Amino acid sequence: DEITRDTLLLLRLSPLSPLTVVIGKMKAALLYVMIFLLSSLPVFLALVYLESSGSIDIAGLIPSGFSSEALEACRLAWQTLMENYWRVGAWVGVLFTTCLVFTSCGLCASSFSPSTGVATALSYGLALLFTAGTLSVLLFSSRINPSIQACFLMFNPFIAAMEITLDNSLASRLPSIMGNRLWQNHLIIFSALALLLLVISAFRVHYLFKEQK
Repeated sequence: DEITRDTLLLLRLSPLSPLTVVIGKMKAALLYVMIFLLSSLPVFLALVYLESSGSIDIAGLIPSGFSSEALEACRLAWQTLMENYWRVGAWVGVLFTTCLVFTSCGLCASSFSPSTGVATALSYGLALLFTAGTLSVLLFSSRINPSIQACFLMFNPFIAAMEITLDNSLASRLPSIMGNRLWQNHLIIFSALALLLLVISAFRVHYLFKEQK
């Protein structure tokens, strides 16, 4: 936006570093996403509560004393809570990292593109590659090794969310990679990818600042 609006010089003259500029734009883009994500959290909690088989002792989450019986009861209460609500944490993790990567893609594309339209097309193309493009491996599932299928599908946020939601999903029938389930690898890869895209964007902004001198 600064390139098309001719405000890059003003931004360069400010005391802000390229990394601060990139992180600031990232925060602004993620603000509305986080609002929707936090507003959907009660729905996730309600669904898990309705489907949970065992009751959770809320009072038992805080130990009533320091005796071995009280600490064991507290441990069992936390274990029951984790067994019933781990899906909520996994869902939130997948949603957050997906939003983080897609926002980073748009930010990185914007730093390299001459106009906003080109940046928008590139960011939507990358999002389509991660969502629909990785699913194309299923068209040749009979000819492709299951491990290779798992390597492609762990980039897909929908497949990761399905594995968390359903115990007998497609992803659960694929072999584990590096000893992790597909959604766990998805979180690791998308977190690393978001960090990489932010670093690339910061270096690009640093180059643009130097280029204006």
